[in-house]
Amino acid sequence: MKKLLFSLALFASFTAFSQVGINTPSPNATLDITAKNSIGNSSNIDGLLVPRVDRERAQSMTGIPISTMIYVNNIATGTQAGIAANIDAVGYYYFNEANVWTKLKGAAGSAIDTNIYNTDGTLAGNRVVSQEDKTLAFTSTATSGTNQFSVDGSTLSVDAVNNRVGVGTTTPQKSLHVNGTMQLTNELNVGGNASLVGNPGTAGQALTSGGAGASTTWSTLANFPLNVLSAKFTIYTTNQSGEFFPTFVTSKLDTNYLQNAGNGRVNILKAGYYQILASTTYNIISTIAGTVNSRIYKNYVSSASNTILGMASTTYVASTPNAYHTLLGAVYLNVGDYIMVGQSSPNGSITFRPGDYTSLVFDYLGQ
Repeated sequence: MKKLLFSLALFASFTAFSQVGINTPSPNATLDITAKNSIGNSSNIDGLLVPRVDRERAQSMTGIPISTMIYVNNIATGTQAGIAANIDAVGYYYFNEANVWTKLKGAAGSAIDTNIYNTDGTLAGNRVVSQEDKTLAFTSTATSGTNQFSVDGSTLSVDAVNNRVGVGTTTPQKSLHVNGTMQLTNELNVGGNASLVGNPGTAGQALTSGGAGASTTWSTLANFPLNVLSAKFTIYTTNQSGEFFPTFVTSKLDTNYLQNAGNGRVNILKAGYYQILASTTYNIISTIAGTVNSRIYKNYVSSASNTILGMASTTYVASTPNAYHTLLGAVYLNVGDYIMVGQSSPNGSITFRPGDYTSLVFDYLGQ
């Protein structure tokens, strides 16, 4: 009789107030469950205990209202099919608009947790991360490997072990390794450190390598005056038909860079890039037409072992007076290299007499 009276009283309160409070006389919602012990260190249990069923029971339900929630405590029963297609693990599920049980942590209709921290995924559309005043950082504790973070494999690759970034490579060899072309629109700063900006150089300067392990610096191209070495040789009365190297008899030298070593040689005393201009003159003695060659040689040893920096070849008519060649070469020369100017008539095809003036002009362009 008491149970009947309690039930009637409870039903009357539902009807009269349309709100039910548990552990509270003033419910603030249709059902307001208030913790019996909201503070303190009581060992009594407070909370909402959701119905617990196995997968077979969840799969067998019909006419389930949308938003119904259950806790699946066993997936050894039933099958992962039908309305239970998403039930692949123990956990909380709710019944959604697609009429399937869905994990609370998954997207609607999905049985997969797409959190990037524990699974791969695919963007369904464009996404924008608004950092506002927050920072975004990636850290790595890797001790091996070279591609800890990447975009499309090698488009951008970060080697977190060696603190290197690669573009077009997954194995960057330096702090920044670009395997391909690079475009620089604004200034290039050289030097500096982690907190100080480097030097952009000044107009007209060029980058100069310091060699392996050394800094690159801006350098002003150094040009010394024209006719640094102006070499004459005497009027020759001896006719020539093979290879001939004029002997310089007068010269104007900057001895920090060059040395007249005799026998037609100019020795290099300072390494760097040189531009070399040579002028040679001829008198054609033969009464037949033929070819005369002029060459600027680097480290000439023999006609079969030489490096030609500049060459001119002209076929003249017989007995041509005042023939000439102008040659230009540019090359990097090391200390100990030497330059020679050669004149020849291939296979003795014509006889010539060297003119009374030849000049060599060296411009030093820097290292």
